[in-house]
Amino acid sequence: MRPEFTITIEDETGAREYEILATIEYDDTEYAALVPVGEEEPEALIYRYSEDAHGVPEIEPIDDEDEFAEVLEVFTQALEELDEDE
Repeated sequence: MRPEFTITIEDETGAREYEILATIEYDDTEYAALVPVGEEEPEALIYRYSEDAHGVPEIEPIDDEDEFAEVLEVFTQALEELDEDE
């Protein structure tokens, strides 16, 4: 997992800043767990993750439900392992 970074996501409601909580590689694709900056009880969002030639983070939504379920399980296991190590 990588150190924390932030990324801004723009949608129809405006721009919002998210912290990249963690990234993992699964099945030759990298994924990121994002949480909104400044929320007391944030819910994580999961996206496909990459970086452009300049190292700028890029994200892409996961539209396939099966892919999302598999990646969510991998993230859950990784975060549980981190909690156990602390």
